[in-house]
Amino acid sequence: MDKVASLLTGLFQDLNLRLRWILIFALACFAILSVLAFEYWTGNFYYSSLQKKVSLLKEMQVIANEGIASNTELYPVYKSTVEELARREVSPFAFPAVADPVTAGKAISGASIWIIFAVLGLFGVFGPENKIPALLLLGLFAILVGYISTLIPTLSTPWLNYLGVPIIQLIILFIAGSRKRRKAT
Repeated sequence: MDKVASLLTGLFQDLNLRLRWILIFALACFAILSVLAFEYWTGNFYYSSLQKKVSLLKEMQVIANEGIASNTELYPVYKSTVEELARREVSPFAFPAVADPVTAGKAISGASIWIIFAVLGLFGVFGPENKIPALLLLGLFAILVGYISTLIPTLSTPWLNYLGVPIIQLIILFIAGSRKRRKAT
C-alpha cells in the first residue's frame, strides 16, 4: 500500500500547483462520469436497490402473517415502516432526453458559462503551457454542469432555468474570486 501511495504522490510532485489541481479535478470528473455511465449501461445500483426492496417486502409479509396487527406496541412501528417502504421509489438512472427542447435548453444554459470560458481560452487567455489542460477541464466542467442543470426541476417557466442557472454560476464565481482577492491582500 505504501508503494502505491508513493507512486501516486510521485506523479503529482513534478506538476506545478495549478496543474496539479486541474488534474485532480479532471480525474474526479472522469471518475464520476464513469460511475454514471456504468450505472446507465448496467443498472447495477438500481437492481441492487430493487432487490433490497423486494426482500423487505417479503419480510414484511411474513411479519403481517404472524399477526402483528394484534400487538398494540409493535403495530404502529410496522405501519410506519410499510408506509415508508411504499413511499421509497426505486427508479433506474437515465440520462435526460436531449430531444426534449426544454431539457436541451437547460443543458446548454448550464454549460454556457464554461463554453464561453473555453472559447476565450482558445484566443489566448490561458498561457500556452496550461491551454490544453484548462480546455479539457472546462469541457469536463461544462458537461458536468450541463447535466446537473437538466436535473433541476423546471420552474414556472423554462426561461427562469435558462437565465437563472448561468446567473447563479456567475454570482458564485464572483464571490469565490472576491474572497481569493481578499486573501491575497
